[in-house]
Amino acid sequence: MSSGIDTITRTEANHASSTLPTEKGDIRVLLVYLFLFYLSFGIINPVNVELFEKINSALDSVDPNHHPASSTKHSTSLYGFLFALPGVIFFFVSPITGNLSDRFGRKPFLTIFAAIYTTIYGIYFLLCRVVTTTSHSSLSNFELMIRNNALYLYIFAKILQGFCMDVIPMINSYIADHADKKDLTLYFSYVLAIMGLSTAIGPIMSGSIYKQFGLNYVFGTIFGISIFTTCFILFILKENAKGNKTLNNVDTPKKDSKSFFSEISAPFKSLFMIVTQADAALKSLIISKFTSAFISVGFFCIITQFTRLKFGYGPQENGFVLTLVGITAILSNSILAKPIAYLSGSESNNLVVAGIANALLFVSCVLTRNGDCFYYGMAFFLLGAKEDPLRSSLISKVFDPNQQGILNGCLGSITTLGRILAPVMFSFLLDVFTTSSSLPHVVDAPFIAMTLIQLIGVAFLWRAKRLIDQNKNE
Repeated sequence: MSSGIDTITRTEANHASSTLPTEKGDIRVLLVYLFLFYLSFGIINPVNVELFEKINSALDSVDPNHHPASSTKHSTSLYGFLFALPGVIFFFVSPITGNLSDRFGRKPFLTIFAAIYTTIYGIYFLLCRVVTTTSHSSLSNFELMIRNNALYLYIFAKILQGFCMDVIPMINSYIADHADKKDLTLYFSYVLAIMGLSTAIGPIMSGSIYKQFGLNYVFGTIFGISIFTTCFILFILKENAKGNKTLNNVDTPKKDSKSFFSEISAPFKSLFMIVTQADAALKSLIISKFTSAFISVGFFCIITQFTRLKFGYGPQENGFVLTLVGITAILSNSILAKPIAYLSGSESNNLVVAGIANALLFVSCVLTRNGDCFYYGMAFFLLGAKEDPLRSSLISKVFDPNQQGILNGCLGSITTLGRILAPVMFSFLLDVFTTSSSLPHVVDAPFIAMTLIQLIGVAFLWRAKRLIDQNKNE
């Protein structure tokens, strides 16, 4: 009997030792997938507004009764609304996909997300081809139909994006399934670093391809990368035991016995509980989290339109701006992290300094009148890029350590809410103050609003810092 037990023990040990390298290899494969996934984001960011404007202007040549002014006057507000549309859908879809991934595994959803984005980028590529063609005679009947309905197809692509807007929670869940607990922090750091790297490289590629070959080749490159990404995740990534449906059903009968609706509604109930019952310090940090997410999404929504209107930037210059933002974020959270922390003192002091630095960044956007000097304001982001990770760390420390998963899910919902509201508001401000005949022409209006909202966020950060310091003294 003991011999049989020894044999089983040796077999399990050999199995564990043989699967460990495979699991680490799977995480490396996942990180390659993450790089490719966000590389497409980095490439499309500088030229997305270019495609939208060409789609909008194509309506003038298609419909002779369509007044040109009506297509361009409020295009900024429409772009902001469409920028926010995926966030509205994702706010409701995210808990459902998270619940289903617990039952059926992470790989199917990572593959589906990549496939949906391939469809989206395929639509963009087709739209770009038909709306940039000046000669209608060279288009087939099918392509003419696409051109006539270009805006509707663009909206359809945005709706699709809402079903797979943020892949990071699924990636974090996959890593948690595979990695040892002691390695989680390391792998999560890799995730942030790779996101920063891909979003820094992407805009450079976008600007270079646009300059050398034109807009069609930019979207063709994105479409090609997305096809490769889907095939890569489908055929290379492996699912482990935690993602096996059968094992999940056997090991967690209690979880499966809950009603599907109760599991989906649980995150929203938890969000309400946290927001209403948190102590003063946590509430202040959560409010600042919302303002930060609000501003961050608004910044990336409006920056390319802002620089086009104020400085005459094209895709290449905007690509450089977005690359500079990515590189600055990488430096702030890697090489400069320890020196900045040392100079700032405590973690709460560091957080307040980062918040003030971001406010100064927005002020520099307002005050700069020369496009050649605009890049220098990004120096403030060397300090400001630390705001979000520092706040997340403080929130985790003041919250119940046994409910961190619930907390992170709720913070994700708060971030998504900012994604919904910010693009609409800041695009509307830019639209109104640059097209209205009854209001002054103020292209800086969105960044003036960002500065004021950021200062409100800093005030809540300062309040949270004082409360945390008081609790320490007590």
